[in-house]
Amino acid sequence: MFPSIEKLEELLAIQESEVGKDDPSLATLLDDLSYGYHCRGRFEEAEDCYLRSLALRESTCGDNDQSLLPGLHRLGILYRIQDKFAEAEPYYLRALSITERQVGLEHPLVATQLNYLSGLYFAWGRYEDAERLVKNSAYIYEKFLGPNHQVLAVAFMGLAVILMRQKKSEQALSYFRQSCQLSKTLHTEEAPTSFQDIAHSLLLLAQGHFHKKEYEEAEVLLRHSMLVEARELWPDHPLVANSLTILADLYRCQKQYREAEFLYTKALKIRQNTLGADHPDVASSLFSLGDMMASLKRDEEACELLVLSLQISEKDPGANPTQLAQTKALLSDLFSKAKLR
Repeated sequence: MFPSIEKLEELLAIQESEVGKDDPSLATLLDDLSYGYHCRGRFEEAEDCYLRSLALRESTCGDNDQSLLPGLHRLGILYRIQDKFAEAEPYYLRALSITERQVGLEHPLVATQLNYLSGLYFAWGRYEDAERLVKNSAYIYEKFLGPNHQVLAVAFMGLAVILMRQKKSEQALSYFRQSCQLSKTLHTEEAPTSFQDIAHSLLLLAQGHFHKKEYEEAEVLLRHSMLVEARELWPDHPLVANSLTILADLYRCQKQYREAEFLYTKALKIRQNTLGADHPDVASSLFSLGDMMASLKRDEEACELLVLSLQISEKDPGANPTQLAQTKALLSDLFSKAKLR
């Protein structure tokens, strides 16, 4: 369980009183506190802590050290998820510059940074910039990993979506076909067991929507498949749980219940660990999983999950009224069935 914000604030105050507010040893604790604020949507407080932590690290290692990269990305994502694209851009550009200095201009690590920046530009609506960067990253990947590497399937699918946004249909379809060809070896028959499996699943689902000319749906899926940036920084961040829930919903719609159960459960655990057992998002995860269990006639498991969801929601004055009503209705049906047995 992630420490409470109150506990972290208390620890920070104690440490500041002992070493002062400008001691570099505070950086790790500030990272933990900013993560807690970030998870709970307290973005201004998170920003202050991220900036303090970054400044403390710069005071010891300088402005261009590779150890600054996580802090730069944390700030970049924090601004990006608030649609503050102009504020996010300098942190992505600086991370790219540091990486280029460390490993050279043509290295897979640079390609990864180019993809992060292209994701920002795509969300910002700067499609030509996004296209240029993904083409650069694809060139680097192909040079270092070969023309048949699976990472190119994601890059080419990204280009297909970006080009379709610019109404460049023929080019988009060409990259789409290349992406499908490269991903033929990917399999999703079994429940995913890693974030790599989840990324593969999202890529294949995106390809399916693109094939049916459902371009907006493909775009949403692809953006989630490329959310490795957040996952690498914070494996248990609510952003990751949100992506897992979206994928679980899609699997459930396709009657792939084993995969859906795995992902709903993983999202539930992430939310419990980072947000606390009584958070409204935990209630939503419990409801999603319980609702699916009920549809599969796994009544005991469904009841247990839905009761927990209801207990959380009834304590929350801002609870989703639709979800609350659905939970009560499902439980009523399950209890009625149990009495008839």
